[in-house]
Amino acid sequence: MHKINDIVTVEVGSRFMDVAWRDGSVSRYSKFWLRDNCACEICGDHESGSRFQSWLKIPQDVTLRHVAWDGACLDVVWDDGDHRSRYALAWLRSNCHVQATSHTQKTLWDMTLPEIPTADYRLALHDDRERYRLLDHVVRYGFVVVKNVGTDPAETAALTRMLGYTRDTHFGAITDLQLREQGSHLSDFPVEILPHTDETYRPVPTGINVFHCITPSRDGGGVSSMTDSHACAKQLQTLDAAAYEVLCKTPIRHARRAGNEIIVSNHPAFMRDSAGELTEVRLNERTMSALRIDPEQMDAVYAALRKALEIAYSGAYTVWYPMEAGDAMVFDNLRVLHGRTAFRTERLIRQTNVMRDEFHARHAFLAEQLHSIGSKR
Repeated sequence: MHKINDIVTVEVGSRFMDVAWRDGSVSRYSKFWLRDNCACEICGDHESGSRFQSWLKIPQDVTLRHVAWDGACLDVVWDDGDHRSRYALAWLRSNCHVQATSHTQKTLWDMTLPEIPTADYRLALHDDRERYRLLDHVVRYGFVVVKNVGTDPAETAALTRMLGYTRDTHFGAITDLQLREQGSHLSDFPVEILPHTDETYRPVPTGINVFHCITPSRDGGGVSSMTDSHACAKQLQTLDAAAYEVLCKTPIRHARRAGNEIIVSNHPAFMRDSAGELTEVRLNERTMSALRIDPEQMDAVYAALRKALEIAYSGAYTVWYPMEAGDAMVFDNLRVLHGRTAFRTERLIRQTNVMRDEFHARHAFLAEQLHSIGSKR
């Protein structure tokens, strides 16, 4: 049986090496890129940081003398000192310059999402596939409900360690969200909270948030909501492309006074990567500070924010989930907005968070282990 990573032919040109694969696709590799990514004992490995070879010492016009391959690896002999490199075919395939390398694609959704993504905590503790499923739901949908965490407060930290390293803030490493007589934040009161991004006043807001339900409200209130903020942004782009661009380009100032700190951020509500793809949404009208922009732009910015919030608050991109005791909601704070309904009786939710980069690093590792994506060279 032929494998997807079987090579049919290799053609070497003046600048590139073209590899034809068994499934009919063709990958093109720069010769210099190939030489730079040699991970032999002499050159060292980029991914581990143990790199001995400086690419400034690689000839700009480096050429290869000989190419051979088998069912697992491609071997190259270079003209610079008769250097030899070996590349795993799976690694070459996953790092092709013109192919997407992400195993999981972001899935936008609305109020008709067929089912709430779930994972089982007890199973994930010892099963890599269930742990990957837990993380993958967050990458794909922006959130997951983790069942069977239990009501022992110590399990909050245990679940968090599965996701990454806890991020400590002025709230502490773990915060108990409950009614307080002398409340200082909206979460201290039993009122409705509209969909929002947490801690937008931080230059780097909280990443992957964890809400661990110890005691749900007995009156059925305090129902959690998740809103697909990226779907909301796409809808705004469809309805009013100019307003979308305003929110991609205009810094929106958020600020918070916390003890002896004044925390300030000044970033657009919609953040894009170098390819123009939306990567983060930061929407929270409660933490917005006085905008410091050109007065001539003020009306357009407020109009764009109004349209974005109207979409976010409409319910068209929101699903609801009444957390039970022992449930945990894990969500990407920059991918979905969250909120809740009002309630009347005691309710205890333990909140913490981990950095996005650590979370995605663990997701990538499990993807590699389970799906042979990006295999080591």
